[in-house]
Amino acid sequence: MTIVYGERSFRYETDGSRVSRVPLEHPTGRRSTVRVGTHNARVPGPLGTTRWSHDSAGRLYQEVEVQVIDKAHLAMHGLLTPCWEATVEQLRLLDATLALVPPDHLQRLLRAKPDGFHVVSSTPRGAGTSYMGGANVANDDPLTSFDDTRCILITHGALWQNRHLGVCPTALHEIGHVMTRAGNGLSYATFDADRERELRLAGASGEVSRNPGELEALCNAYMYFLCYGADDPPVRRFGDRPTDPQRDRRTRDALRALPAFTRLSGDWQSRYRER
Repeated sequence: MTIVYGERSFRYETDGSRVSRVPLEHPTGRRSTVRVGTHNARVPGPLGTTRWSHDSAGRLYQEVEVQVIDKAHLAMHGLLTPCWEATVEQLRLLDATLALVPPDHLQRLLRAKPDGFHVVSSTPRGAGTSYMGGANVANDDPLTSFDDTRCILITHGALWQNRHLGVCPTALHEIGHVMTRAGNGLSYATFDADRERELRLAGASGEVSRNPGELEALCNAYMYFLCYGADDPPVRRFGDRPTDPQRDRRTRDALRALPAFTRLSGDWQSRYRER
């Protein structure tokens, strides 16, 4: 991984089982107090305890001080993806996540969201506020110092809860929303009627997302499918569950036949073959 930080950069080297940081120059970043959320109060948080605070709506969080880099770029597939206010470890996680995204999909993401990823404590504002998950919003929030519509929002909580997996599924789900836009090739077009109905209802009911919508389960299916194409066995297993209609073979077969995947190079298509 190469992180371009102003005119400084450093990289990560891996032998497949261990990742080591090789500093070229150390970016210093700045200290920032953030909130990291959870849905399970019995799980220790970043403070190492299960002492979670509750906000006025009863949402659980721990407040921690971290070192964030105001702006970095992740170099992947010959493209530079901006990342804002992320820690070094979060950048590493997002870098591993982008390695799962086909170059064509990453290009489409950057055309739709040229400011890449912005790491935040909570998203979105209002009744749907959460310290977990992410958002791909159509309207800018006047309370933020940046244009929310130009980036994908990822919470510190989403990155925290997936640190052991080594990738951020939330980021893949939000990229899925970009891929459902007209011309980007992700739709229910090749799903049989029963599976399409099943997924649409799961999304609309709020079963798979805090924000109900008929595309939510489709974006989850996209997220799991990219994980299924990973070389890392734990990530690949995360993308495959025969009892889950979002990540079983029937859904994978439908996804393979969509333009989002048929137009990929042969090497990328081969990643998604059945194992």
